[in-house]
Amino acid sequence: MCRKRREICHPFTRRRGGKTPVMVSESVAPRTTRLLPRGNWQDESGEVVEPAVPHFLPQPGAKGRRLTRLDLAEWLTAKDNPLTARVFVNRLWKQFFGTGLSAQVDDLGAQGEWPVHPELLDWLAAEFRDGGWDVKHMVRLLVTSHAYRQSSDPRPDVGEADPGNRWLAAQSPRRLDAEFVRDNALAVAGLIDLEVGGPPGFPYQPAGYYGNLQFPDRAYLPDRDERQYRRGVYAHRQRTFPHPMLAAFDAPSREDCIAARTSANSPQQALTLLNDPTFVEAARVLAASLIGSGAGRRGVRTDLVAAGDGEGAGFPARPPGQGARGVQDRTRRRPHALDRRPGPRAQGRRPGGAGRLDAGLPGRPEPPRNHHTVLNRVGRS
Repeated sequence: MCRKRREICHPFTRRRGGKTPVMVSESVAPRTTRLLPRGNWQDESGEVVEPAVPHFLPQPGAKGRRLTRLDLAEWLTAKDNPLTARVFVNRLWKQFFGTGLSAQVDDLGAQGEWPVHPELLDWLAAEFRDGGWDVKHMVRLLVTSHAYRQSSDPRPDVGEADPGNRWLAAQSPRRLDAEFVRDNALAVAGLIDLEVGGPPGFPYQPAGYYGNLQFPDRAYLPDRDERQYRRGVYAHRQRTFPHPMLAAFDAPSREDCIAARTSANSPQQALTLLNDPTFVEAARVLAASLIGSGAGRRGVRTDLVAAGDGEGAGFPARPPGQGARGVQDRTRRRPHALDRRPGPRAQGRRPGGAGRLDAGLPGRPEPPRNHHTVLNRVGRS
């Protein structure tokens, strides 16, 4: 049923350019809303109330008529309401610098932390508002700034005075969010699908993960085409059952809107990177490309890992030193030694995946095995 539904829907979504039609309902007269005396919803003696904003805040410009959702949107983005722009650029700053200009990204008000650079926050908010609420412009502005592009090496002259790097004397090392961890691995291997919009992707997932879901029972079928490598924002999520890889890296479920995620460092994350078929496949494809770039069948261009191919592929890192090269060479020889041994252990060293290997390279793609480590969320209520 699941596969048939996706096969039917996929051609239609592709034909519409990935756009999904939105249901539009006919507007009707709004219901009468009253104050409920002592919370009794059956008591209709309360005062009739209409949509409004708190009286101590600037009021919408509409007079003499009932306010609508359009009035609310215009009020939120009005020039005399700087809070919306400030909240957004503060959260955007947190995404690129690890900590917002105000650390309280979910409560940027009188109860939150005062910004460490209030003038900068005001300037960014005004730039965002006056620039037509252009998110791409703000992202480009932040990532091309000197504060973002400087080294992350800590400065000893300000270390004791600013242990949290709130003065931005250096770039702040930070952990990637769960979706970016997977996207980064796919991008390094050259597998990522950067298509915008369209149907969701169904990444590899342990069999039986939806076993506790009923009404009806759900069968999960991972994609076998390019949709397998869609970005994490397009990954399928089953309501309160996020993908186990996302859950291991502290991605919340979707019951609530979470502005600031927790960032844990647990052994489950290491097990995920070692056993999740997505990461195993990405490592296999990257290794195959390095082997193919070497001088001969057994040559491996480890310097390409640091330098990339000149067109954005690869990932930034310092060139490996002599000691690191020795570790790489010894590690590279171990899988070949294990592959020469007969038995199931050698076969288990051949991870599968939908990605294809070039002809003549060692290893052949096999159907992906469900060798996930099933992960549970620890320490959550």
